[in-house]
Amino acid sequence: GIGPLAPIPTSGERSQGMCSAAVHEHVKLNPVIPGRLRGIDPVAEDLPLVVILHGLLGGANNWRSILSREDCVPGRFVCSVDLRNHGKSPHVATMSYKEMAEDVYQFSKDMEVDHASLIGHSMGGKVAMKLALEHPEHVPSLVVVDIAPVQYNKTFMHSAVLEGMSAVDLPNLSSAQAAREVLTEFIDDAMTLDFVLTNLTLNPRTKQYTWKVNLDALVTGIQSGGLSDFQVREGLVYRGPTLFIRGSESKYIQEDHFDTIRKYFPNFEVATIDGSGHWPHAQKPDEFVDILNDWYTYN
Repeated sequence: GIGPLAPIPTSGERSQGMCSAAVHEHVKLNPVIPGRLRGIDPVAEDLPLVVILHGLLGGANNWRSILSREDCVPGRFVCSVDLRNHGKSPHVATMSYKEMAEDVYQFSKDMEVDHASLIGHSMGGKVAMKLALEHPEHVPSLVVVDIAPVQYNKTFMHSAVLEGMSAVDLPNLSSAQAAREVLTEFIDDAMTLDFVLTNLTLNPRTKQYTWKVNLDALVTGIQSGGLSDFQVREGLVYRGPTLFIRGSESKYIQEDHFDTIRKYFPNFEVATIDGSGHWPHAQKPDEFVDILNDWYTYN
């Protein structure tokens, strides 16, 4: 498996905050906006913005079926984005949570909104938590899907999956089926295998297969610990309403994580979706949307 935005600071304030010299320039993120909302200006229509952030090896399109539902958080402008090194967003060498949070912050700023609520799944959930902690005044509410603000080991971070992707000989790959056969040696879960293969794309001009993700950057991010850990400056707390949604069959949010969650997000609730694993929005979409709609009625 594979985590969500008071006034926007001036450029001078940002230079002292998220845009420090140690952070690379933000990248312009590719959005996916459902057809029912295309052409609508959320500011002019006074629709609160909700940005969905996908997980590792995912993309904004993973959320298209949720976004396309007429009953998904009505009365709000809900969209998803490809995080850096994923989907159609730019490939760059680095991808710390600080950098990814800045990308999303800048995305909302480019939409000229003062606030954006966040829904983040897995890695995207960590991006969302980081952004909420760094800019709490910008994030009215936060939804985190099946991830906690803790460090995860290599099993949780899909090291075997990335190893399998690295083993695929892309320049000489003849078909998607040939890639599947290689990946099967590293991945024993059919759903994960299908999910990984959504990243395989054939260039119609060169007839060469490539990965949509920047595999080198992902491998570096996990090997360095930057994507498996969750580093936050001492004293940062997000006091806004926060909902953690977990699957009953998933091990990503455990009860022994609650004390750490409470440290950063004291105003939190937990909802558990029975029969779901790490992808509750895909495995139990009706229950997932019901939980979101109940949540956003009050938040």
